[in-house]
This record gives sequence, structure tokens and C-alpha cells, in this order.
Amino acid sequence: SLGLFYARRALRLLPALVLLVVACDVAVVIIARLYWPEVFGPVVLGMAYASVAALFYMANWVVVSVQTLWILGHTWSLSIEEQFYLIWPLCLVALLRWVRRRGLILALLLLGISASLVLKVALVRAHSSILRIFFGLDTRFDELLIGCVVGVFASWGLLAGSRRSSSRLGAVAAACAVFLALLLWRAGWREPLMLGGGPTAAAAAAGALIADIVSRPTGWLASALGRQPLVGIG
Repeated sequence: SLGLFYARRALRLLPALVLLVVACDVAVVIIARLYWPEVFGPVVLGMAYASVAALFYMANWVVVSVQTLWILGHTWSLSIEEQFYLIWPLCLVALLRWVRRRGLILALLLLGISASLVLKVALVRAHSSILRIFFGLDTRFDELLIGCVVGVFASWGLLAGSRRSSSRLGAVAAACAVFLALLLWRAGWREPLMLGGGPTAAAAAAGALIADIVSRPTGWLASALGRQPLVGIG
């Protein structure tokens, strides 16, 4: 049910987002009144603009247009997520209704991943704006679609294989965990690697971790990531 899907998304995200925006607005207004009275009006207008962009999930494109969102700048990722939620579920319904063949559905998903990756690399080689490459929905589509590939594999029951295949997946997941740790330690977001294929590789590695957790819910990775401190911070 698309209606239930969007209702769950709204209940999960909107209360926290509204609370965040209101708290930030109040804090900035108080601080501006006390410490920056000479620019109080522009600061309030700037926060109002940032709040609208965050609440209507357009923060990423506002950042691309080189406009500041003050302390709400981090809502760009949520905006990309919500824009994706408007597109992907409808595409999935259409695929399941009119395509149906699993091989073709998977091929179309891989084609979408490839197209987004090619666009990203092309923008890097054309020396496009770093903000455009990093914050665009179309340049993030590949990473999100990788998660969709894992989702369709899980829903088709293709992740629950033999003990041997599960062990292989576990080994791949372990290697991916090391790779992600190295990226976290060494990679900067402005580097050519992380503007081109780096995020795609990171998403693929994260997808492998998720696939391992789904196929082996009692395995070492699921147990490690299910510990309370990690769960507590999301």
C-alpha cells in the first residue's frame, strides 16, 4: 500500500524534523537578539528560508544554488531521501505491474545505477561544481538504488542461501566493513574519489553488510551492530 508507506514515512520523520526546525529557529532568534542585534532581521529571514527548505525537503538543491542553510544545512541528506521516496515507490509499482520478470527488473535497476554513476563521473571530468555533484538527487540515485537491489533480493528470498553461500557472504561483508572503515578514516568529501565512484563503492559495501545481516540475523555482524550503544545512537 503506497498510502501506508507514505504514512509510515511521515510518522517516522516529520515529528523529529518539525521539532528540530522549531528548536533551531528559537535558538537562533534568541542568540541573534542577544549577540547580533544589528543583523537580527536578516538572520531571522535567513532562518525562515532555511526552515522552509528543510520542511519541504528541498535543502539539497538550496545548497547546490550556493545558499546557506545556517544550522539546518545537514538536512540536505533527508531532502534527497524524501525526493527519492516520491520517485522510487511509483517506479517499483510500475515495474511489478508491467514488467514482472525478475531478471529484467534487476537489469533496469543496474541500468539506473550505471546511469547515475556515469553522470557523476562526467560532471567530475567536466569540472562541475562540487556542490552540484555532491548534493544532487540524480548524482545520489545510484547509492539509493543499490539499497533497492538489496531490498528486492531480500523480498524475493534470494539472500537465504546455503550455509556455504552464507559463509561467503559473511567474508565479503567483513571485507566491506574494513573498506568502509578505511574510507571513514582516510577519505574527504571533496576528493575526486568521493565525488566520483567512491560513494557508489561505499553504498555497495553497505549493501553487502545489510545483505549479510538479513541472511544471517544471528551472525557476528548482526550481533555487533545490534549492541545497545550503536542502536541507541541510530
